[in-house]
Parts: sequence; C-alpha cells; structure tokens
Amino acid sequence: MSFSIVQRTIAGFTLMLVLILIIGGVSYGNTDRIHSRLQHVTEISTPMVVSASQLLASLRENQLTAIDYQTTTNIDLLALKKVDVQKAEHQFRLLEQQAQIYATDEKAQAQLTTALSAANTFFTTSNTTIERYNQWLGVKRQHQRLNLEFIHLEDTYQSAANLLIQSASHKRSLRNRAELITSGISRDLKNVRRANPQTDLKTLSKVLTKDIEMAKQGIARIDVAKDVKARYSKNLNRVYELTLGENSMLAVMEKQHRLATELAALNEESNQQVTVTQQALTAYMEYAQANAKASQHAADDAANQATLSIIIAAIISAVIALVVAVTTAKSIHTPLVKINSVLKKMTAGDMTQRTSYQSRCEFGALSRSIDQLSASMAEILTQINVGSAHLVEEATKTALTSEKAMNRVEDQKSRTDQVAAAISELEVSAKEISRSSEQTVEEVNEVNQAAQQGRELVLTSRTITEQLAVEMTEAVAITQKLSEFSNNIGSILGVIRSIAEQTNLLALNAAIEAARAGDQGRGFAVVADEVRALANRTQQSTEEIQQMITNLQQNALQVSQVMTRSQTQTEQCVEQARSTDIALQTIAERMHLILDMAIQVAHATEEQIAVSQDVSEHINGIAAVAYNAESEARESAQSSEALSQLATQQRQLIERFKV
Repeated sequence: MSFSIVQRTIAGFTLMLVLILIIGGVSYGNTDRIHSRLQHVTEISTPMVVSASQLLASLRENQLTAIDYQTTTNIDLLALKKVDVQKAEHQFRLLEQQAQIYATDEKAQAQLTTALSAANTFFTTSNTTIERYNQWLGVKRQHQRLNLEFIHLEDTYQSAANLLIQSASHKRSLRNRAELITSGISRDLKNVRRANPQTDLKTLSKVLTKDIEMAKQGIARIDVAKDVKARYSKNLNRVYELTLGENSMLAVMEKQHRLATELAALNEESNQQVTVTQQALTAYMEYAQANAKASQHAADDAANQATLSIIIAAIISAVIALVVAVTTAKSIHTPLVKINSVLKKMTAGDMTQRTSYQSRCEFGALSRSIDQLSASMAEILTQINVGSAHLVEEATKTALTSEKAMNRVEDQKSRTDQVAAAISELEVSAKEISRSSEQTVEEVNEVNQAAQQGRELVLTSRTITEQLAVEMTEAVAITQKLSEFSNNIGSILGVIRSIAEQTNLLALNAAIEAARAGDQGRGFAVVADEVRALANRTQQSTEEIQQMITNLQQNALQVSQVMTRSQTQTEQCVEQARSTDIALQTIAERMHLILDMAIQVAHATEEQIAVSQDVSEHINGIAAVAYNAESEARESAQSSEALSQLATQQRQLIERFKV
C-alpha cells in the first residue's frame, strides 16, 4: 500500500501535532504545579513571613512606647504618650488580623495563636503597668507636696522646740527635760526626711510614734509658759498628722515603695511575655520560611521535569520531520524536473510539448493537467487567431460607419444652429409687436377720452341751442362759442383720424408677421384683419363727423347773419347735436372694442414671445445634444481605430505561439 505525498506529509505533521499536544499537556501540568507552588510562596508563605516580621516590629514598638510612657514624668506629656501607646496597640491588632488571614494550615494557626495569646497577656500587663505608673506618679506628686509641708513643719517645729528649750533654760534640770522631749522628735524628723526605698518605714513609724507619746507626756509635766507649751503641742500634733496620720508622709512613702515594687515586678513580667511572644513569632516565621523553601523546591522539580519532557518531544519531532522531509523531497524532485522543462517551453510559445509523466501521486495528476492545458491552449489560440482576423475586418467597418455618423451629426448641428438663429429673430420681432401693441392701447385710451370730451361738448351745444330761442340776445356769443367748439372737435377728429391710420398700419404689420409665423400666427392674423376693418370704419365715421361739424359752422354763420330764421336753424342744430351725440357714443363704443382688441393683440404677442422662448430653449437643447452626439461620434471613431489596432496587435501576438 503506497501513500501519496500529501498523505505522507499529513501523517508526519499529525504525529508532530500529537507530540506537540503531549508536550503541551505535560507542560501545562508542570506549569500548573509551578504556579500553585509559586502562588503558595507569594500568597501564603511570604505574607506569613512578612506579617510575622511586622508583628515582631510592632511588638517592639509597643514595648518601647510603654517604656517611654513610664519614663515620662511631665504630666502634660502623659496624654500624648497615652495616645502613642493606644496607636501602637491598634496597629498591632490590625497586623494581627492580617496575620490570621494568611495562617491557613493547623500548625501555623496553632503557632500564631500561641504568639498572639502571649501578646495579649503582654498588652494586659502593659496596661496594668501603665495604670500602676499613673498611681505611682500620683503618689509621687502627693509625696512631693507633703515633703514641702514637711520641710516647713520641720522648721516650725524646730523653732517651737528652741523656744521650749529657751523657756526651760533657767533651770538645768528643766532644760535637760526640754531637750529630752524635743531631741527625739528632731532626730525622727531627720530620719523621715532622709528616708529612701531601703529604709524600714515600719520601724521608723514605731519609733516616731513612741517619741511623740513621750513628748506629749513630757510637755504635760514640764513647767514652762502655757503659750510655749501650746505652741509646741500644736507643732507636735502637726508632726503626728503629717507623718503618722491618714495619708501622712510615711503612709505615702510606704505606698510609693509598694507601687514601685509592683511596677518593677510588672515590667519584669512584661519583658518575659515579650520574650515569649518573640519566640512564638520567630517559630511562626521559621515555619513560614520552611514552607516557602519547600514550595520553591517543588517548583524547581516541576520546571526540571517540564524541560526534560520538552527536550525529549523536540528530539522525536525533529526525527519525524527529517524522515518526512527526505521522503517528500525524493517524491517531488523527479516530476518537478519534467514539469519545469515543459513549462519553460510553453512559456516560450511552444504549445506542442507534453510531460508524459505517469504516476498516481499528485504530480502525476498535475502532469496530466498540464498536458490537457497545453492541448486546450493550442486549440484556443487557433480560434483566437481566426477571431482576430474577423475582429480586424469588423473594426475597420465600424470606423467607417462612425466617420459617416460624425459627418451627419455635424450637418445636423449646423442646421440646428440656423434654426436657433431664426427663432431668436422671431422672438425679437414678437417683442417689437408687443411694444407696438402697448402703444396702441395707450393711443386708444387717449382717443376714448377725446370722444368722451366731444360728447360732452355736443351736449353743451345742444343745451345752448335750446336756450337760444329763449335768450336771443345772447345768440352772437353762443354762435362764437359754438364755432370754437366746432374747431376743437375738428382737431379731435384729426387725432382720431391719425390713430385710425396708425392702427391700420399696425394691423398691416401684424398680418405680415402672422404670415411669417405660418400656422402659429393664424389667430393673430384674424385679429389683425378685425383691427384693420375697425380702423377703416373709424376713419369713415371721422370723415362723416368732419362733414357734420362743417355744416354746423355754416349754420352758425347763417344764424349770425339771419336772426329771423334763428328759431328754425336752432331746431336744426338741436337735431344735428343729437345726431352728433349718437355718433360720438358709437365712436366711444367702437373705441372700447378697439381697446379690447389691442389688449388681445398684446396678450397674443406675449404668448408668442413665451412660445418663441420655449422653442429657443428646445432648439438650444437640441444643439447641445447634437454637440454631444458629435463628440461621441468622434470618440466612437477613435475607439474603432484603437480597436482595429488592438486586433492587429492581438493577431501578431497569437502568431508567436506554435500550435
């Protein structure tokens, strides 16, 4: 059974992967062991050592603060020292809590409990020592106060004793008795003043008591002045109170000695407890250090084992990789030489070459695929060669067609430009017509106003003529006014005649422009004909009115010459005035019609301008399209020429291959 190159490579790499997984598993196990031991060192053993060291340092600090407190005699500083003692104890308690967290096994907990128990005893003793020291300081202050009083009393007593001896000095026996009474007390007072911790205070108290009793008895029997005896007895009682009474100097001294002894014993006990605590903490620290060393040795063993496993697996992997590499190289080299030779010849253009390598491996399949590729490429190149020839012919035809299309587009562009120019001229003409129409509207308005004025004049003339029969004396003046009015009407008729002529000319121009516009100007031509007909009728009516005004003037002259026939002529003037009113009314109505037509002509002209502008815009758009078509036709011709060149080049390239 033979394996392919890929199968052999996969098998080799699979073995290497298995070895790597084994190495990874072993390394993971050893790493986990190393991590657990190092974690034990960093998280348990080292914190145990550190906490023990901190507890030892804090214990020494507490001991020093207690000693510092006991050496402080300034009462004002005791409160501050007390705070220091409390802070030190509080710090120790915090460290104690931390140390209990790190003590995980039973032996460590037992050793830590022993150390902390001894520390608690130390703190209890230390607090008791502080209390005794405070009592001792109080007693000391009391002793100092009593000592001051004692010194004063000693002076006072000595003065009273001297006075007593001096009072008894007149007799030798009396003086001796006085000296006997006072000398024992004086000696005892000196002994009291010189007393120290080694002094036997009880013996001193007994001697002083006995001497005071003897002095009292002696002072009672001695024969001296009463005031001297009273003064001595008073000092003697004061000596008794100060030295032997309650809270007396000897009692205070005894209490001070007792407290000093207790302080010494408590300090000794405290030192012993500190030593015990230090020993227990030292043992706890040594145990933690031993655990750290054991964890370190275990981590070193795991690291060595992991290194050895990795080296062995690496050697095996190297051997497998070497075997796979040699066998694979032998299976690859031979077919690659043949395939490489054929591919070089194919690269040079020879598509007739074949590998002719037969094998079941991947390179055998690759050789067969290369042979098939060479045959397929030969067939494809032959077809491409034939297609290239057809492509050259089609590209030449396309180039000729594109050139013809470009010529046609250029002709279309030229014609479009001419149409756009004509439309622009038509738009200018329409604007001229619009301006003329606006002027026509204005002239018609003026003619209408003139017609209204003429009608008013005719009405006035009729009224005057009717009054002429009644007021014959005013006939000459009225005839003159009538003549003036007639002249005015003649001038107005001249204006109307001029407007009619201009309207006729405007209608003629409109008909000419409508004829130029073709079908779009038919409606405008009809309107122009109507305007021209109306202008002719207006001209005829104006001539008729001119004739009537001429007759009116002649009649006015006849009236002025022949007053006898004024009544008859006046009636004729009235009739003629009525006819003139009717004619002027007809003229006004026709002027309104002319005004409406002129307005319609103006509207039609505006619409023609708008249509001309739209047509101009569309023509410009067509010109732009024609320009773009021309550009595209040029590009198409250029593309066809480039396509022809590419087809020629392609054919030349195909001819390089041997098929």
